[in-house]
Amino acid sequence: MAPAGDTRTAKVCEELDQLILHFFDTLEMLQAKREALNNLVEQGWFSLSKSRYAMGNKSVSTLQYGHQMTPLVQVQTSSTTAEGTRKNGRPGPNPECSHPTCRGIRAPRPPELVWNSRAPKSPTSPKDFPRR
Repeated sequence: MAPAGDTRTAKVCEELDQLILHFFDTLEMLQAKREALNNLVEQGWFSLSKSRYAMGNKSVSTLQYGHQMTPLVQVQTSSTTAEGTRKNGRPGPNPECSHPTCRGIRAPRPPELVWNSRAPKSPTSPKDFPRR
C-alpha cells in the first residue's frame, strides 16, 4: 500500500497539470481574440482612410470632433500669410516666439498649398491626353 503522502502529492500534481492546461487553453483563446481585434481595428482604420480619401481632406464636419469643443484661436488666412486671432479679439501668439506652434500660426503659406482655379488641369481620362 502506498503512503498517504504520495497519493496526496499525486493528486496535487494532477490538479496542477489540469490548471496549467486550462491556463494555456485560456491564453491561446486570448491570443486568438487579440488577433481578431487587431484585424478589426486595422480594417476599421483602412475603411476610415478610404472614406477620407473619397470625401477629400477638406470636408471636415461637426461629426468629426466632440460637441463640447470650443475654438480658442481663429485662423485667418490669405495668399501670403496666415495670422491668428484669439476668439476674445486679442492677438494670437507672439511672432518672435521660437515655439513651433507660434511659428506655424504666423509662418507664410507655402506656395504649393495655394489653390489656383485657373491652373491647367491634368489629364484624367484618355480623351484629355494630347493626340499625336
